[in-house]
Amino acid sequence: MRPSVAASFILLLGACQSIPARDAAIAPEKPDASRYSQAQNAAWSARRAVRPSVRWHPDGSACWIGGAVDQSFGLEGSVLELEPPERPSSSSGQAPRRGRQLDSSISPDNVWKAVSRNGNILLEGVDMERRQVVTVEGDGVLKYGTASWVYGEELDVQEAMWWRGDSQGLVYYRFDESGVPTYPLTLDMTSTRPTLSTEAYPKPGDPNPLAELEYFDLETGERWLLPTQPDNAEGDPWYIFGVTPHREHELLFHRTDRRQQTWELVWVDLATRDSKVVLSETQSCWHENNPERRFLSDGTRFLHQSQQSGWLGWQLCSLDPRVEPIALTPPGLVAGDIVDLDESSQRLRFLGANQPEFPLHHQLFEVQLDGSGLNCLTPEPGHHVIAHAPVGNAFVATHQSVETPPEIRLHGPNGQVHVLHPRSSFDEKSRSAISKLVSTKVGDTTVFGVLHLPTGRDGGPFPLLVDVYGGPHSRGFDPRFDPVRAENLLGVATLKIASRGTTGQSKAFQDDVYGKLGQVDLGDQAALAAAVSQLVEIDADRVGIYGFSYGGYMSALGLIKHPDIFRFGVSGAPVVDWRYYDTIYTERYMGLLSENESGYDAGSCLTCVSEDGIGKMLLIHGAVDDNVHVSNAFALMDRLHQEQHPFDSMIYPNVGHGLTRDGSRRMWDFLLGHCFP
Repeated sequence: MRPSVAASFILLLGACQSIPARDAAIAPEKPDASRYSQAQNAAWSARRAVRPSVRWHPDGSACWIGGAVDQSFGLEGSVLELEPPERPSSSSGQAPRRGRQLDSSISPDNVWKAVSRNGNILLEGVDMERRQVVTVEGDGVLKYGTASWVYGEELDVQEAMWWRGDSQGLVYYRFDESGVPTYPLTLDMTSTRPTLSTEAYPKPGDPNPLAELEYFDLETGERWLLPTQPDNAEGDPWYIFGVTPHREHELLFHRTDRRQQTWELVWVDLATRDSKVVLSETQSCWHENNPERRFLSDGTRFLHQSQQSGWLGWQLCSLDPRVEPIALTPPGLVAGDIVDLDESSQRLRFLGANQPEFPLHHQLFEVQLDGSGLNCLTPEPGHHVIAHAPVGNAFVATHQSVETPPEIRLHGPNGQVHVLHPRSSFDEKSRSAISKLVSTKVGDTTVFGVLHLPTGRDGGPFPLLVDVYGGPHSRGFDPRFDPVRAENLLGVATLKIASRGTTGQSKAFQDDVYGKLGQVDLGDQAALAAAVSQLVEIDADRVGIYGFSYGGYMSALGLIKHPDIFRFGVSGAPVVDWRYYDTIYTERYMGLLSENESGYDAGSCLTCVSEDGIGKMLLIHGAVDDNVHVSNAFALMDRLHQEQHPFDSMIYPNVGHGLTRDGSRRMWDFLLGHCFP
């Protein structure tokens, strides 16, 4: 269950005319979806004005700032008469459909194209004059050169065939799905003769597909299985993913056990058939399956992102497992993306967060590759968006906070700081939102969120909408300054919450939800929403919640368990019971069903429905959703019928895991209708 554009919902755009950010007062007393669409257009336009793009000239001698600035600046902060540098070229590769893999792969020497077709692999000459069959035994349950759906969705597997660096051979997936239960999807449901499609879809406790990697030698035609599964797999296959060709004839891949608590990085020499475990890490709850990795120019040492210290940090590791990793970041610092790696000076620059009072706010740090000299280059509290020069030490930092407008600063190579776009240039009259960092204590844990209050009105009390996703490995809220929000233009306050399980804080903060999805995370959401609803600006009788996918689950469960807080809401494509979802995601965060049945029950919408009342609910689901099956919605509808709870619902016959234009319209009509009854 990955957060996605679809999971954010599709908004009505089209030919609607934008309303100015300052014109909140002209919004009708009872706005609707159409008016929301106009407000969203206005918000996006206004947001771009305070988030101008920064691009560096290739030689690092000057930078360009777009938007309202639209100027180039030298390293001393002077304005230069230069044309803007070209935009970075986007990836030419075509991304596969969500949950699927690319069906072809061209060799590095551009001679052969490997094609996966009907579960088998064929090599075609790029010149179309040669063909070579690789596999023929693939069928409905044995598949080559493609992956099971659950791998694409939950392990981000987008490729299933990989060429050696020297083009002398091909590595590919071999999936055995025998024994894996299937799920039927009825297609073309509005036609006179619908069709049936089935997908191998393991749910908690079900057998998993067996994934292996096979190698085809182009010169000899020989095929052999790589040492993919560990000796201690004990009949329950490990997950195999993160496959990456390395140098001319080497390969790296990740593997993890079913509980996803032990993770290994495995190296294979395709020429000699040698293999070894390069890294092995174990967590008491779950391990991050796809940690970031960057190799140094020697091809042997690499930067590795690890949570072994209890905090996300950078290590310098080696393909030689005898070499101990060097910790580059200390506990207490959440290390984020690499910004710049300068091997000549043995220096790494990266984003990091260690401001307890401002969670998720990033600063720029640097450290030497031997672990010494850790230094914060942007010590001022707040959030820094960094654009680093491609050559040298200069960088541009856009400094802001949830509550403070941005200021763009050039940090020159000599350490001097030049303000290129001052904070004072922000027009306070353009605001539709006053943003506040809010928090509450839940036990010993402080839970943070961002509250956006409308401006240009009489101070409320306003209706409040809690915009929720909240699932593990998602980000709780955007730490950047946001002066204009569509809901605020219409007189609605909004709240985003970083509940436990979300990223950006300690591993323990994430681990608190282990085995308790729908308990700890929903408790955090409800606690902060309840605290905010006591503010004088908020009308506690008009607090709603909405979300999609995991957010749909949070919304449905919130309306069932906390109707005194969440009076109304929209639940889009929710998982209503973790027994209904796939193994890889569910067992990663909930553990095995056989060992945690009480946790599955406690986090289930179905078991929590009782004769007690619920908040007013709109349930939306696509009937051909291959991710969160529509059976989730039907099961919840059935339980609500049994307890005679009224609710609204929309099932879209030919829609998958996403909202239609009509779904978005109905969602906002429902939410705004209850905000302004």
